[in-house]
Amino acid sequence: MREMRWGLRTIRAALMASVCLGAVSAHAVDGTWLAAPATSDWNTGTNWTSGAVPDGTATFNTSSQTSITFSSSTFVQRIQFTSTASTFSFALPSTGLGITGNGISISSPDFTPAPTFTVSGDGLLAFANNATASDRPSFSNGNNTGTVIINNDSGRTIFNDSSTAGRALINNNDNTFGGGTTFRNQSTAGSALIANNNSLGGGTTFSDQSTAGNASIFNDGGLTIFQNHSKAASSTIQNISVGATFFTDQSSADSAQIRNDFGGFAQFNSTSTAATAMIVNDNGGGVEFRGQATAGAATITNNCFGSRTVFNNASGAGTATLINACTQPLVVDDPSTGARIMFNDQSTGGSARIVNSTGGIVDISGLTTSGMSAGSIEGAGIFFLGSKTLAVGSNNLSTEVSGVISDGGASFGTGGSLVKVGHRHADADGLQHLYRHHDGEWRCADREWLDRRLEPPRGQCRGVRWRYRHLAYDADQ
Repeated sequence: MREMRWGLRTIRAALMASVCLGAVSAHAVDGTWLAAPATSDWNTGTNWTSGAVPDGTATFNTSSQTSITFSSSTFVQRIQFTSTASTFSFALPSTGLGITGNGISISSPDFTPAPTFTVSGDGLLAFANNATASDRPSFSNGNNTGTVIINNDSGRTIFNDSSTAGRALINNNDNTFGGGTTFRNQSTAGSALIANNNSLGGGTTFSDQSTAGNASIFNDGGLTIFQNHSKAASSTIQNISVGATFFTDQSSADSAQIRNDFGGFAQFNSTSTAATAMIVNDNGGGVEFRGQATAGAATITNNCFGSRTVFNNASGAGTATLINACTQPLVVDDPSTGARIMFNDQSTGGSARIVNSTGGIVDISGLTTSGMSAGSIEGAGIFFLGSKTLAVGSNNLSTEVSGVISDGGASFGTGGSLVKVGHRHADADGLQHLYRHHDGEWRCADREWLDRRLEPPRGQCRGVRWRYRHLAYDADQ
C-alpha cells in the first residue's frame, strides 16, 4: 500500500515532470553539499553551494554533516561522490527520493567505504529512465569498495523503465509484505548483490519484462519473485533456511544458476519455465513445478539428505535432464534421506532424461492418470511405478537401468508397467532381451517365440533378472 500511495501517485506524477525537466536541462539546478552545512537536511537550500536544493546533479565531497536526512520527497537526476568524499549515509524513514538521470556515481573505484541509503517505514527510493544505483565496480577486497549500499528496512526500492541496480549491494531486511526491492518495465538487477534476509513476505520482485541480469541473489529466509514476463537471466540465486524463489505467470529462469540448500526451495507456477537453468538441490532443498509450468531444458540435480524435484498438477519435465546424484544410503520411508524425483496428479515426464543413482527414488505412483512418458531412464536407484505405466525412449538415447523397477511408491499401487518406445537400446539389467509383442506373445531379442503365458518362463532369455518379473515390459520395435 505504501507503494500505491507514494509510488503510483506522488512519484509517478513527479517523474513525468522530471522527464520534462530533463528535456530542458538548462532548468536543472546543480549543487555541491557544503563542507560545513548548518543542518543534515537535504531539502534546506542553504546547505548547498547553489543556494537551492539541486534537482540536476547533487555532488558530495568532504563534509562535517554526513548523515543526510530528508524533510520532503525529493527528485534529482544524479548523485555524485568525489574521490575525496566523506562516508555518507542517507535516511528515508517516511519520505521518497527519486533518481531520474544518470543515477549514483562514484568518481573513484577505490572509494571506501561505500555510501549507504537506508529506506524504512513509508520511505521509498526510486530509479527511473536509465538511472543506475551504482556505476562502479563493487565487492573488491571484501569491503564493498566502490559500490553503493541500499538497506530496505521495511521500506522499498523500485527500479523503473530501463534503470539498473548496477553493482549495488542491496539488503532487504525483515520486511513485512510490500517492503523490499521491485524491478519493473525493462529494468535490470545488473551485477548487484541482493540479500533477502528473513523478509516475512518482502524481498525482491521482478515484474513486467525486467531481468535479474548477472546479479547474485541470496534468500536467507527471504523471497524472490519473478512474475509476468520477467527473467532470471544469467543470475545466481541461492535459497537457504526456507528462503524461496517463485516463478509465476510466464516468467522464466532463463540461464540462471539456482541452488536450494538447507530447506530452501524454488517453485514454478502457472506457465513459467525453468528454461536452460542449472538447478541444484541439497540438504533438504528442492524445486516444485505446479500448474502448467515446465522444467524446459533445464538441468536439475538432487544431491542427498532429502533433496527433491516434484511435479504436481499438469506440469511437465519438458526436455530437462533430471538427476538423482545421491549415492549415500537410502531409507525408502524416510524423506530426509536420499534424493527423490516425484510425479503427481496429471504431470508428465515429457522427453526428459532421468538419471537415478543408488541413493535415489523416481516415483510416479502419485499420478492420477494411467501413466506418463519420459525420454529415458537410467541408473542404479529405485523406480516406483505404483499402478501406472511408464513409457520411455522418446529421446532415442541408449541407457541402462541397473536398479529396481517396482510397484508401490509413496501412493502405493500395483500392476505398474514399463513401455519402450523409440529406436535406441534400453537396457534394464537384462530386461531388454525380452518384450511382449502386440499379439500377446513373449519374444526374445533374437525373435525366438515363447509360450503364451502371463510371464515368460525362467531361462528363456539370457541376462533376465527375475526381480522384474511382475512388470510387463512392452515395445513396438
